[in-house]
Amino acid sequence: MRGHQSERLARWVGLAIGVVVMSAIVVAARIPAGQGSIGADVTVIAVPAGSISLDHSGNFLQANDMRPSVAAHTARRASFRITNITDHAVHVHMHALPSMKTLDDQLHASVRAGRHTLLRGPVGALGGWSPRSILLGPGGSAEVDVAVWLPVSASGYQGAIEDVSLEFHTRGVGG
Repeated sequence: MRGHQSERLARWVGLAIGVVVMSAIVVAARIPAGQGSIGADVTVIAVPAGSISLDHSGNFLQANDMRPSVAAHTARRASFRITNITDHAVHVHMHALPSMKTLDDQLHASVRAGRHTLLRGPVGALGGWSPRSILLGPGGSAEVDVAVWLPVSASGYQGAIEDVSLEFHTRGVGG
């Protein structure tokens, strides 16, 4: 009789240890809780024109999990260099075209070359060619700085995925 009781006790102890070990594994392997919302994912793409080259064409700025904030503190930034590959001076204008209308009024962008701001505002309003241009002599180049942000007032951005294409248009000087 005594043997049966100790066997039963050993089985129950083994079962309890197994439950504890499995519980520890489940707790350790669980995915931690998140913030309950996701931000916007934005990719900025530079599309070269025929008479200029870019040192970084294609995706040059990837901003994941963007959330509203003050632009000066949290804007995502990147830059690239454009070069005039013609034998004459050109004015380079640009515009920004979002792939979808989801963030047209929410996502803001700024495009600068040197001290001059070429584009600034909500991406949905940046589809026209920039009034200002970059003047590049033959073989000349300029650094273009791009920043994107969601202003504090932004709403409806959660989970949005947006590609913004920066396109260039050149015009010969005097033309």
